[in-house]
Amino acid sequence: MSGGGKDRIAVFPSRMAQSVMKTRLKGAQKGHSLLKKKADALNLRFREILKKITE
Repeated sequence: MSGGGKDRIAVFPSRMAQSVMKTRLKGAQKGHSLLKKKADALNLRFREILKKITE
């Protein structure tokens, strides 16, 4: 891997740390999906407005 590990989070290898990281991952995935839905809705709205303008 390249990048020197700048994007890695220092985590102590324990069950508690694993549990915390799983929770953080679930939150990040949910946030990502919400932002994706928002972007899709905004894109749809933009296309509708653009369609009205071009008519």
